[in-house]
Amino acid sequence: MLIKWLKLKKTTVTPLFFLLIPLWVSAQNPDTVQVKIQSESVLLLHGKTNINQFSCRLNQSFENEVFPIALTRSDSILTLENARLDLETASFNCGRRKITKDFISTLKANDHPHIKLEFGRAWFIYEETPKGLIPMLKAIIEITIGTIKKQYTVPVSELDLEGEVLSFSGEQVVSMNDYELVPPSPMMGLIKVRDEISVQFTLFIKMMN
Repeated sequence: MLIKWLKLKKTTVTPLFFLLIPLWVSAQNPDTVQVKIQSESVLLLHGKTNINQFSCRLNQSFENEVFPIALTRSDSILTLENARLDLETASFNCGRRKITKDFISTLKANDHPHIKLEFGRAWFIYEETPKGLIPMLKAIIEITIGTIKKQYTVPVSELDLEGEVLSFSGEQVVSMNDYELVPPSPMMGLIKVRDEISVQFTLFIKMMN
């Protein structure tokens, strides 16, 4: 099984390692992985106004939750099922009470108590850079707010495997208008919050089997 093989590895994850992952995952039968999100994990929303910038951190713990994720492969594509996080909208903290209140109100926390972040497929591609071709892992991520779901292709970086803990990072810019959200305009409209928000995450995932 994939997870038993992973446990034998005590080395840094390399692009070649992830290219080989589909070889250990069944093309027909899902390989179910039990995972836990570690406390080091971080999810931030970055925004800009016509005056400055702001960041909102998700203050929500997943430590007591175990997520069963099913993995299957098709050629070099790894497909994940049930790889979803339900983010508590009211758990974002922007550092200042007024900014936090306005931002949570903008996200319509009363109507949409959760933002769903779901990982779908992952694969490696080679991209041309000034240093030549380099392998890059990309993943399909779906973000749902209310009844609106949008799909994004996100470059995944900082892949690392230490013992049983896999870590990786990603960042995606989303439009609030796409989710029918109206950016706030504090100070009687003198401050204008821009429509685009950057969703940035670094996840530390412990594999339980």
